[in-house]
Amino acid sequence: DTLDDFLYSSEVSSDDAIEFVTVQLRGGLWSIRGVHELAKKDNPYACFEMGSLELYGQVAGYPRYQESYNFFMRAAAKNHPNAIWAVGHLYYNGFIGTRSREDLKNAFRYFNRARHLNCISAINSLGTVFKNGDVPFIKKDLKKAKKLFEFAADKNYVYAINNLGIMLEEEGNIKKAKELYKSSAAQGESWARNKLGQMYRIGLGTKKKLKKAFDYYTLATDA
Repeated sequence: DTLDDFLYSSEVSSDDAIEFVTVQLRGGLWSIRGVHELAKKDNPYACFEMGSLELYGQVAGYPRYQESYNFFMRAAAKNHPNAIWAVGHLYYNGFIGTRSREDLKNAFRYFNRARHLNCISAINSLGTVFKNGDVPFIKKDLKKAKKLFEFAADKNYVYAINNLGIMLEEEGNIKKAKELYKSSAAQGESWARNKLGQMYRIGLGTKKKLKKAFDYYTLATDA
């Protein structure tokens, strides 16, 4: 990553970004100890990194959602866009709370706040909210969902590319869906690779090609 990748929001201090990059360069990209020490100073980038590591179980060997939430909240307090989205992600998926009405409202609020900071992950998540219609006071709206997925997919966000492909497949446009899955798979996304393996295995939108199916399944396991 370059420094420009970190400065996607003028709301966040450039000094924080420089300090975070310096720690990574000195201690190695995945120096958990160095990042954790920096997080103790409430550096938003370090807090977000620690939140992500805790979420995926890379600190204790298993996910620790409360610790992840705490780190994300500290980064969100300094307007780190992806941290704000991540708090919403924890609420929406029930990693924090119980997916109660209030939890889902909180998820939507955080997604929307992150969207205003140009967070592509949040735009994709809002698409999911409108597609599912499972947040109180938000009606299911497939047209809105599709527009949000299209916007995020245009930014080459692989999860939005997948979601848009799923919607097109549900609409019966298998050819276009397959093109999107191929685009995502080419970027190393495992779900899309597995999906293409399935399509070639059963002959969905293509002739059955078991060798090609096997190749995609293999690529998926390697992703």
